[in-house]
Amino acid sequence: MVQIKAQLVQILRAANRVEKKFDAFTSKQEEVCFQTFSPAKNDNELNTLLENVKDCAQIAKRIEREDLRSTVRSFVRLFMTRELAMKFSWTGLGPKRQHTKQVFKGHKLKELLLHVLQFTCYKHATIDIVEKAIKVTLAEAVDWDGGREERRNNITTPLKENDSDTDEDTEPCEED
Repeated sequence: MVQIKAQLVQILRAANRVEKKFDAFTSKQEEVCFQTFSPAKNDNELNTLLENVKDCAQIAKRIEREDLRSTVRSFVRLFMTRELAMKFSWTGLGPKRQHTKQVFKGHKLKELLLHVLQFTCYKHATIDIVEKAIKVTLAEAVDWDGGREERRNNITTPLKENDSDTDEDTEPCEED
């Protein structure tokens, strides 16, 4: 009887090890499948991505960050390139309040985001707070992927004739 119990314990331990290895393998497989997910470059690609989304919990694991705004930004960046995100605004209004952008307010991606957030620690966030984070994320899309640095480098301010870094009374340094 003692031998049977010992063998049974060994079998159970082996089964637990196999189960743990299987769980680790399947979770790695899910991650590998999801890592092939690339952000959409245009509306057609975005619609295709949205039609093929199956596991919102897996998306939630991938995008969840320390704060809601970072989580929303991570979500949008997962689905859209910088160029595509710059074509959206909350209301569709661009510079000078002209309808030059696509409306995000009623887009399928917004609905998916709200659903995915239910699998994160932000599931109790109010719609108003989430919408504010979306608005900021879309407005800041221009700065993604070095966009801010690019703008800074393109800004040149021409010097006037009288502008100088030195005073007129100062003599230039001589090189040795």
